[in-house]
Amino acid sequence: MTVAGLVRRSGNFKRSAYREQADLSSYQVQDGRTVLLSHRVVDVEKAVDGDKAADVALQPGDVVSIRQLAGWQDIGASVVITGEVEHPGSYGIEEGERLSSALMRAADFEPTPTRPGRCWSECR
Repeated sequence: MTVAGLVRRSGNFKRSAYREQADLSSYQVQDGRTVLLSHRVVDVEKAVDGDKAADVALQPGDVVSIRQLAGWQDIGASVVITGEVEHPGSYGIEEGERLSSALMRAADFEPTPTRPGRCWSECR
């Protein structure tokens, strides 16, 4: 089996996959006493796209590691805003974003008898 065959057999890339490179770790037993480890980088996207020069034949015990895209863990981060806002709900946030920007997206505070018509922009 090759790296490309392994990727196809596993169901192809996940959306989170870093497709440019994969890490291939190979293990060999030397003299029945020691294990030698070697690493190499494989251009996995080219291999899957049919480039025979980029595709690598795998040996028993080889480990192919496909990395995750940088920042993928941050996708889906959110805060839930409830209470006296015009649009309560879940708001997606990005790294470094302040809570105040999510509150601005939730828009105006709902008027109450003690604060008729008072909005977030006047409360900053």
